Amino acid sequence: MFCSDLSILAMAKLNPSFISLILIGLVAIASASVIFEEKFDDGWEKRWVKSDWKKDDNTAGEWSHTAGNWSGDANDKGIQTSEDYRFYAISAEFPEFSNKDKTLVFQFSVKHEQKLDCGGGYMKLLSDDVDQMKFGGDTPYSIMFGPDICGYSTKKVHAILTYNGTNHLINKEVPCETDQLTHVYTFILRPDATYSILIDNVEKQTGSLYSDWDLLPAKKIKDPSAKKWNHTSGNWSGDANDKGIQTSEDYRFYAISAEFPEFSNKDKTLVFQFSVKHEQKLDCGGGYMKLLSGDVDQKKFGGDTPYSIMFGPDICGYSTKKVHAILTYNDANHLIKKDVPCETDQLTHVYTFILRPDATYSILIDNVEKQTGSLYSDWDLLPAKKIKDPSAKKPEDWDDKEYIPDPEDTKPAGYDDIPKEIPDTDAKKPEDWDDEEDGEWTAPTIPNPEYNGEWKPKQIKNPNYKGKWKAPMIDNPEFKDDPELYVFPKLKYVGVELWQVKSGSLFDNVLVCDDPEYAKKLAEETWGILKDAEKAAFDEAEKKREEEESKDAPTADSDAEEEQEDDDHEGDESDAESKPEETKEETKEETSSEKDDAAAHVCL
Repeated sequence: MFCSDLSILAMAKLNPSFISLILIGLVAIASASVIFEEKFDDGWEKRWVKSDWKKDDNTAGEWSHTAGNWSGDANDKGIQTSEDYRFYAISAEFPEFSNKDKTLVFQFSVKHEQKLDCGGGYMKLLSDDVDQMKFGGDTPYSIMFGPDICGYSTKKVHAILTYNGTNHLINKEVPCETDQLTHVYTFILRPDATYSILIDNVEKQTGSLYSDWDLLPAKKIKDPSAKKWNHTSGNWSGDANDKGIQTSEDYRFYAISAEFPEFSNKDKTLVFQFSVKHEQKLDCGGGYMKLLSGDVDQKKFGGDTPYSIMFGPDICGYSTKKVHAILTYNDANHLIKKDVPCETDQLTHVYTFILRPDATYSILIDNVEKQTGSLYSDWDLLPAKKIKDPSAKKPEDWDDKEYIPDPEDTKPAGYDDIPKEIPDTDAKKPEDWDDEEDGEWTAPTIPNPEYNGEWKPKQIKNPNYKGKWKAPMIDNPEFKDDPELYVFPKLKYVGVELWQVKSGSLFDNVLVCDDPEYAKKLAEETWGILKDAEKAAFDEAEKKREEEESKDAPTADSDAEEEQEDDDHEGDESDAESKPEETKEETKEETSSEKDDAAAHVCL
């Protein structure tokens, strides 16, 4: 196990399922010291502070102290996330220190019991004074380290270092573990600015801060006129002159916005519409846009900028392929409670959100209504109008058993005489069995095919069944209606803000208006007249791609050569097996020595 040390506030923002042993330490030339070590044994809650981050909008998750659904020791517990679609933040403080002239080691274990297809399992080290009760995603940190899984493409170890107030992601690909078992992640940072990343005590990556992070300016830079957004119609389109803006670089944040005359949708229908095409075959990321209110510094527009409406498709792994519709009410963001599937192919699609003065809404994709309803029922903007009567109790004579044992059903005669197991008639006494030494031989038993288990009377419908008892609904005393629930009084900006693992999302034909019919007409005049030509262009591009891949496919001759090489290799192995015993021992000693050296290297 590694000694480690760090003396900044060791805050942990955890998105995994299960966190166990955490170790932070320093290794000097002559000695090693452990600054912080946590095994989450008794008293752990006194050492850790659960943040209030996201509590106000009811999206803060609860931690469980458990060994999980499977473990090597039921008493070896960690902390585990327990609720879906929640934010989690917890932190612990240790004595402040500096890793100057010392090796810093940061280590923890994590287990994703939920078979994670989109999420992180990283932890953070923080510096200076931090309000632990407010610790969250916006809190500045020094190091963020751990596994990150997002769909098919992202299954790697994140190592983000903060330098001069800027976060820098490692530019090396370090694959992480993706199963549902516990794994140990270790980050080692040395005084010579070299580092190592280990998983389960095996070194997976080593290098230098100078080459593997962009902490210092590069000796050569890209053309400063180059932009992250491309003005293009994409790799396939229905009209090469019909251009939008497209993300162009992988592993980048994107933010762009436009201002329009400030207005209010009071007493009017609000329509928000745009098209998006994910040419990169998106497996993890968003294609949503935002409407913002009030005064916004567009140069600083980003993920932390407050917004009024966020709308559009979101894809993340196998489980999340839906349309997001998030409304801000009383400074809290509220996600729609309905599941509205989004499109997942590589073609252009039009997304439309319609909000009416009667607080009803509609979501359309390609001019087809996919969801409609009310702000009152499909978002938790206000407390519920009706609640279950907390004082109501189920009547004592209420019978909620749908089925009961048949009182007229009787146990068959001799039922209990049927044994569960019977002697195996095919078994024979072993020839070397000695009755005097081994005792009297008896045949082993096997399950009796005629045994039907413990007798139970058959079930019949309960004539007195009244159904499942439910508490009566009453008016909620906390409910206060807001006739302007649908109103956004100072809409002024539209923007796109997202993180792209794989670039290629193309946005076009953005519209904010008060006329659903005009929006429908615009969609038909843009997407509608070009969709067939775009599909044909896409099919042609796919055909060319498949032809290129088939050219690169191995031929039968190359397969035969590989088989011959394998045969030759097997011959070498058979030669090794025929070596004299003395030579085998020498080989064995060499192998053992190599293993010892490797183990020592891992531990340094």
